[in-house]
Amino acid sequence: MAWVTGSRDTATFQRLYDKVSHLKTCHFYTDNWDAFSKVLPQERHTIGKSGTVCIERDNSNTAITLVA
Repeated sequence: MAWVTGSRDTATFQRLYDKVSHLKTCHFYTDNWDAFSKVLPQERHTIGKSGTVCIERDNSNTAITLVA
């Protein structure tokens, strides 16, 4: 797991990707945010909801748990 703080811009996402760029066999599933396409390797990047639904659900469940 990795994280950075900053704006929701390409430079901030590049800093985040730099922390995981050593992981050469993983695949990235994202929404259509422009910074993802600028930074992620095209051959390991899929844009669309089919790969992000379970992640978003987990994030939602975590947020609900933290609030409760």
